[in-house]
Amino acid sequence: MVSNIYTQQNVPYTIPRQIYIGDPAVLVVPLSSSAENHPDIITAADLPKHKYIDFHKITLERHINAGRLVIEFTPFAAGELEFPLIEVGGHYFSDLKITVNSIIDRKEAITLSSPASSLAMPGTSFMIYGLMALIVFILLFVIWFFAKGRRLVSIWREKWKRWRLFTNMRHTERRLYRALIKNTDKRIILNKLSEEFRTFLSVLTKQNCRAMTAQEIGNLQGIFPGKLPEDFFTRCDNLRFSGSSAETEDIMQLLTELRGFIDTAEGASHEF
Repeated sequence: MVSNIYTQQNVPYTIPRQIYIGDPAVLVVPLSSSAENHPDIITAADLPKHKYIDFHKITLERHINAGRLVIEFTPFAAGELEFPLIEVGGHYFSDLKITVNSIIDRKEAITLSSPASSLAMPGTSFMIYGLMALIVFILLFVIWFFAKGRRLVSIWREKWKRWRLFTNMRHTERRLYRALIKNTDKRIILNKLSEEFRTFLSVLTKQNCRAMTAQEIGNLQGIFPGKLPEDFFTRCDNLRFSGSSAETEDIMQLLTELRGFIDTAEGASHEF
């Protein structure tokens, strides 16, 4: 190592002591003391160039007690590498060398590792066979679904629609009852009662009951015993179109009968 002012006091050392390829490292070069303290000279630009070394920063410290040269770098090749001539603030340093280690031991022939041993952890067999059983179960379920599952899904969907139909009709009956208690216009309640019940029967029978007369609705088979719906719609239509004011008791009676019709139709639906 040569400097135009400083002489070496101790052997240079690296941080860390052992350097591996690709690891950032620092080379510290101890220098002789100076006659007076000088500000540190830091070089982070126009750094030296090397084929296998990237330089990051070079710092020259000059103090009365001691001085040192600090070089921060990263090597990219194994073996002994020599630094190029280092120039800092007009001072030159040469013959700086480092030894870079490799994780791969070059002294031994490179061979493939032996096959990994079989799993020996407790429960490994259960996990493997359990996973295989799960896969088989999923495949069988898929086959069953395409064979019979779609029919069951269709049945469940139909039951869901019927449940919603009866639930909505019960909500309508309770809503009309509350409207009657609040003295809502009775003609509006009667119109809504007739319209909603006819719509309910249209969905249930898959026939357009909204366009039928009371007698035609009474002739529908398989829903209610006798001709109770015919009597219901006859009295409802008479109250709607008579021109006279309907009594609260009459509408209460119709709502009570409506509740009975819903219960009867729902029971018949469950038997079906």
